[in-house]
Amino acid sequence: MKIAIVILGVLGAFLSGSLGYTWLSDIGEITDFQRTIIDISGQGEEIRDLASAGAALSIAFFAGIAGVIASLMNKFAVGSLLMLGAGFLPAFFVPETLFFTSFLIVGGVLAFFLHRKIKSEQQLNQLAELVADKIERNDADQSSKPESTASK
Repeated sequence: MKIAIVILGVLGAFLSGSLGYTWLSDIGEITDFQRTIIDISGQGEEIRDLASAGAALSIAFFAGIAGVIASLMNKFAVGSLLMLGAGFLPAFFVPETLFFTSFLIVGGVLAFFLHRKIKSEQQLNQLAELVADKIERNDADQSSKPESTASK
């Protein structure tokens, strides 16, 4: 499952980063004349949303890679939060970005479930140790008690 988290996280990070870089570079190439036409046509808000989503997608690249690294270090809760945040943040500006960030979202969900699985296994092991200690103490208490004398 850890390999799937890494593959999905890296794939999602690179898809997000490449889309963000493309959008930001395309918006940077808009001339003053084109900006005037965009403002007149009333599409200025859409261009600003694309610029914001492009910046968020670029940030999602770094957050996705950080989430993968955290997951590789067995910090699945941190990795999950980073990948889920990176997956959903650009969608606030342009919902269509969910197609590109969906790999980050799936990787984040898998990291969350792996964190829960490991946490429940640790709790189960602690419980088993407590029960074993209790049984050992009970056996030790019974063996240290003097045996009852036989009836006279």
